[in-house]
Amino acid sequence: MQHDSFQTPEVFFHIILAEFSALNIAIDSENNDKPTETGLVSAIEEGPSSECIQALKWRWAVQRAFLHRSIPTREEMPKYDELFRIIEQHDFTSEMLVIGKVMRHITLLEPEKLCEEEKYHIRDRANILLKKWSVIFRATAA
Repeated sequence: MQHDSFQTPEVFFHIILAEFSALNIAIDSENNDKPTETGLVSAIEEGPSSECIQALKWRWAVQRAFLHRSIPTREEMPKYDELFRIIEQHDFTSEMLVIGKVMRHITLLEPEKLCEEEKYHIRDRANILLKKWSVIFRATAA
């Protein structure tokens, strides 16, 4: 599915949920083995919560800052340090973990590519968040 047509966080959220829902397909043996959607259909119909929208905004901010061509400057790093503090203190639900993939990519960055990594420990903090969230991932998969 292409993502270049989304305009708002709400539309993007629906696209992500639709893709996730496509992975969450069950085979209904009583219905001629045709796939039937389960799980997230109701979430798609209800729409995203404001917390999910906020998680998407955080994801985009972190992604733009650390995974695009230019990285934050020394002057910008305190702003992203604060963003990481906010993310670290937030209680995430499985629906809000669209930010996980971005964090995983941050852990793979070379330390030299991050400005003042020895002061802000962005890679380590992203890794800690992933470990914290892995419990939520496992609980959702079960």
